[in-house]
Amino acid sequence: MSKLETYNLSKGQVEAIELCAASPGTSNKDLAKQIGVSESTMSAWRKNPIFIEACYDRFVELNGTRLMNVLDSMFSEAES
Repeated sequence: MSKLETYNLSKGQVEAIELCAASPGTSNKDLAKQIGVSESTMSAWRKNPIFIEACYDRFVELNGTRLMNVLDSMFSEAES
């Protein structure tokens, strides 16, 4: 079972989360167009704490190793 299934999200929200996690800088307008919802719906989803948490969890799933490497580099840089 995917962790996203534990959030009780709609199909559109899951699609949006996948896109947000893969490309966090994508605008609400572009996401809304890709998923087929209004920009205001996308904006509301991105303000929802559960949606935000699900996006973060999925981002970590996709980028966990890279994220650890970046944080390690930041710590090394700060310590030197």
